[in-house]
Amino acid sequence: MATRISGWAEVLIRRGVISPEQWAEAEQMSREQGKPESECLVMLGYCTGEEVMQAMAQIHKLQYVDLREIS
Repeated sequence: MATRISGWAEVLIRRGVISPEQWAEAEQMSREQGKPESECLVMLGYCTGEEVMQAMAQIHKLQYVDLREIS
């Protein structure tokens, strides 16, 4: 079955953070466990939550802000 790659996942693939095969595995895990693909990618160790949020910010044309750097 062909997988649907969301916009933020395309960003991660273009950046070389994940491969299309890793995305497909996370998508399958998402269907089986009822969890978001983003959570599955992090659980599988393919990327960090920060990398996911940076990609999501990019597709929404928002600036990514790391709150750990804000005092």
